[in-house]
Amino acid sequence: MLPAVLDWVGAERVMYASDYPHWDALTPDTVKLIAGRGDLSDEQKRLVLGENAARVFRLDAPGSR
Repeated sequence: MLPAVLDWVGAERVMYASDYPHWDALTPDTVKLIAGRGDLSDEQKRLVLGENAARVFRLDAPGSR
């Protein structure tokens, strides 16, 4: 469903989140799973896995000062 959601609402509006580590977590490799998906563009992965959060939380990129 992720590609459909990104197409519907826009990749700039979705952020990755995780509750790991929890005792009942099924996998600690969720970022690797998303990064390795062939049905998402590199731009979608970059936005969802970091750039959107950096923008929303106003985090400076390393070396931007």
